[in-house]
Amino acid sequence: MKRFLLTILVAFLSAASFAQTITGGVFSENNSPVIFANVVLMSADSVFLSGTITDENGKFSVEKSQNAKFLSVSCLGYETKILSVNDSFEKIVLKNSDLELQEITVSAGLPKTRIKDGAMVTDVQNTLLTKTLSGDKMLAKLPGVTLTKDGIEVFGKGTPEIYINNVKVRDDNELKNLDPKNVKYVEVINNPGAEYGAEVESVIKIYTLKPVGDGFSFDALGLYSICEYSDYITKLNFNYRRGNLDVFGGVFCYDTKSFLQSETYDLRQTDALWETKQSESVDYKQCSMRYSGGVNYQFNAQNFAGIKYQFNDDSKDDQTALGSLMAYKNGEFVDEIAEGSRAKCDKDFSHSLNAYYNGNVGGFSVDFNADIFTNFVDKNTMNTENADFQDDREFSTSDKVDSKMFAEKLVLGHKLFGGKINFGGENIFSDYRDNFKSRAEEFVPTVESRSRQTTTAAFLQYGYKFSDKWSVKAGLRYEDVDFKYFNGEVLDEETSRKYSSWFPSASLSFSPGDFEMNLSYTKKTKRPSYFMLRNSYMYGSRYFIESGNSALLPREISDFTYLVSWKFLQFSASYRDVKNYIMYYGTVDYDNPEVHISRPVNYNRHVQGLALNFSAAPEFGFYTPQFDLTFRKQRFEVESQSVTEKLNKPCLTAELDNCFDFESGWTFDLDVNFYGKGHCESNYFRSNYFVLDFCVSKSFLDGALNVEAGVSDITGDTRRDIKSLSKMGYMNIYDTYDTREFYLQIQYRFNPAKSKYKGTGAGNDEKERM
Repeated sequence: MKRFLLTILVAFLSAASFAQTITGGVFSENNSPVIFANVVLMSADSVFLSGTITDENGKFSVEKSQNAKFLSVSCLGYETKILSVNDSFEKIVLKNSDLELQEITVSAGLPKTRIKDGAMVTDVQNTLLTKTLSGDKMLAKLPGVTLTKDGIEVFGKGTPEIYINNVKVRDDNELKNLDPKNVKYVEVINNPGAEYGAEVESVIKIYTLKPVGDGFSFDALGLYSICEYSDYITKLNFNYRRGNLDVFGGVFCYDTKSFLQSETYDLRQTDALWETKQSESVDYKQCSMRYSGGVNYQFNAQNFAGIKYQFNDDSKDDQTALGSLMAYKNGEFVDEIAEGSRAKCDKDFSHSLNAYYNGNVGGFSVDFNADIFTNFVDKNTMNTENADFQDDREFSTSDKVDSKMFAEKLVLGHKLFGGKINFGGENIFSDYRDNFKSRAEEFVPTVESRSRQTTTAAFLQYGYKFSDKWSVKAGLRYEDVDFKYFNGEVLDEETSRKYSSWFPSASLSFSPGDFEMNLSYTKKTKRPSYFMLRNSYMYGSRYFIESGNSALLPREISDFTYLVSWKFLQFSASYRDVKNYIMYYGTVDYDNPEVHISRPVNYNRHVQGLALNFSAAPEFGFYTPQFDLTFRKQRFEVESQSVTEKLNKPCLTAELDNCFDFESGWTFDLDVNFYGKGHCESNYFRSNYFVLDFCVSKSFLDGALNVEAGVSDITGDTRRDIKSLSKMGYMNIYDTYDTREFYLQIQYRFNPAKSKYKGTGAGNDEKERM
C-alpha cells in the first residue's frame, strides 16, 4: 500500500513538471513583500494573455503562454514595471510612486466576509475588528465563531485547529497575545480537506501584516482582573531583525485563581435504589510560565528556514475541594460524609521543538516540518472522608505521565492543467506512559499502562477554477495507524489494533458576485485522547469513580456543509453522521453495586446531527451590530434503566455584539449571549441563561499604547445545569462559575514587527491527544 501511494505521488510529480509556469516575487524598495500586486502576461502588441496577483509573501505564479513577450507588474502606490519574459523574476523591486494619495481618510468600518475556496474569509484591516485588544476576542466577533469558557468554538464544528501565519497555535494564550491591529484577514474553514489531518473538523487561519524594517521591537502586556480572586497576566515578546536574519523570543506568565460551586444528584438502580446528593466547592490555583525563542533565515524572496523552541512550566497547579455527601438506599438515609481533596502538580513540564523549510524549488512549493514534543506530569492527590456511620477514609494517589512524540511532514504544490495540485505525507511516532499508584488498593487500584502509536499518512488534493464564478476542489487522504497497548510492559493483544483508512473530500464553489456559496463533503475520524484510553481511575467519592477505556475505537464522521454569503448576511448548514460515537456512560461494579463508575464507551448506533447558523452584520454609522443565531438538532438514543430515551430536543444559541465606534477614538462594546436548553450529544442542558459583557477601549500614542477596561458576565449567570443518563439511572449536575469579573488591560508596542517564521508543525493532531 505504501509503495502504491508513493507511485501515485511520483506520477503526479512527473506530470506536473510539464506545466510551464513563471514564478517570482514582488518587493518594495525597503525589501517588504508587495501584497495583491497585479502580475499580467502580455503579447508583443500588449494584448492581455493571463494574469494573477501576489500573495501575502509577495509571491506569484502564472501560466506561461506561447505568445507571451512581456510581464507587467503594477500596484497602487508603486510605479508599474514592464519586463521581458526572459528576465529573472526571483525578486522584482517596485519603486514608490511620486503621486501621493492625500486627504483620503480611511475609517474603521464593518468587516467584510466572503467565501473563497470553501472558507469564510473576513478582512480585518481598516475595520472595527482592529479595535479589539486580543486575538480571541477578535475571533469571537466573526460569523459562526464564539468564545466560551473553554476557548474558541466554530458553530456546529466544535473546537477548531487555529493557525497564525500557518503556525499551529498550541496554547490559547497565544491568541490573547495576538494584536488584531497586525491581522490582515482570517479564514474560517468549516469542512477542511485532505491536506489536514483526518481528525480536524474545523480550521481557523489568521494572517498578519508582513514585517517591515530592521532593528529591535518588543510588545508588552499586563492584564489585571478581579472577581472572587485577583488574576494577573503579563507577557513580553521581542524580535530582532538584521538583513535576512530574524531572532525572536518571548515570556508569558499568568497567575490565576478561580472557584466552582457544584451540586450533583445521582440516582441508579442496582441491587437497590441508590441516591447520593453531593455539594462541593472547588478552588483552582494556577501559575504558569511560557518561554519561547527561535531563529529564522530568509535565503531569498521565496525560501525560508528556521527553528523554534518552547518550554511550558505548569508545575504550580493546585486544586482544593471541600464538600459533603448524603447517601440513601431505597429511600432510607445511609450516611452523611464530609469530603475533602487536594490535587497538586509537583511537576508539569513540556518541551516542543520545530524546524522547518518553506520555499520554492523548480516551480514546486515546498513545506517541510519536523517536530519533537515531550511532556512529563507528576500529580499527587490526597482524599479524606469523615463519615457519620461508616468508616472514615484517608488515602493518597499519584499519577505520573511521561509522553513523547516525533513527527515529520512534507507538502508539495504545483500548477497543473490550469489548476493547482497539493500532495505530501506525514509520519508520526508517539509514546504515552501512565503510572498511576494508589495507597489504598481496596478503593482505587494501581495501574501502569503504556500506549505506542505509529501513523503514516499521505494525501493528494487538486483544485481547479473553471471561470470567475465556478471552482472545485477534491482530495483523498490515506492513514495507516499501528496502535499498541501495554499493561505494564506486557502487550495487550485484544486492545492493540491497526487501522488503514481512506478519507475523501470534495468542494464546489460558486461566486457570481455579491452572492457566494460553497458545498463540501469530508470524511473524518476522531481518535480518543490518551487520557480516555488509560485504565487508571479518578476517585470522586466512595460512591462515584471515573475511569478510562483502552478498548475505545475511533469515531468515523461524514460531514456535508453548505455555505452561503450575500453582502452582510451569511448562512451555513451542516449535516453529520457519526459512527462509533464516544460518550461517557455510567455503569456499576457488581462487586460494589453502590459505586457508580463513569467511563467512555463507543455508542453502538449511528448518531446524526444538523447545525444551522445565520449571521448578519449591518452598519448604521457609528453603530455596528453583529448577530449570530445557531440551531442544533441531533438524532440520538440511549438506553437507561431498560428504557430507550430519545435525546433529540433542539438547542438554540444567539449572540448580539453591539459596537459603538466614536470619532473621538473611544470604542464601546456591549455583547449579549443566549444559551438555550436542549440536548447536546449525550447531555441535556436543562435551563436557559444569558451572559452580558461590556468593555470600553482606546488607543494612545499613535496606537502604541492600548487600554481596555470592562466587565465580563455582568449578571453572573454563567452556569451548567445538565442531566446525564447512565445505564442504571441518571445524574443531575448544577455548576456555578465565578466568571463575573472586572478587568483592566494595558498593552504597549515599540517598533512593531512580526517574526517571519513559517514553520507549520508536524503531528499536530497527536499533540492534541497528549
